[in-house]
Amino acid sequence: MILSSVSKIFDPLGWLAPFIIGAKTIIQSIWTFQILWDDPVPEKMKKKWTVFRDQLHHLKSVLVPRRVLLPNSTKLGLHAFCEAPGKAYAAVIYLKSIIDS
Repeated sequence: MILSSVSKIFDPLGWLAPFIIGAKTIIQSIWTFQILWDDPVPEKMKKKWTVFRDQLHHLKSVLVPRRVLLPNSTKLGLHAFCEAPGKAYAAVIYLKSIIDS
């Protein structure tokens, strides 16, 4: 049920990755217990999953603006950030358009 629920989250561009990574680390932790597919999930992992599942409704409020370049842009800036705190890594690149005025 956990893997199925996470797989149903549609995120082709990765905008929800900061949220989904929490579920993926839960799944990774469950694998370390080496339980079979239909075996019950350990109580500790079940509690973590419940916390994650209860936050799923917040995804409905995520809005992603589609505009990349502003009309009359005079400068462009490319900003890249990355981090690897331990269990996962993340990278993001932003394109910033600037209007001199």
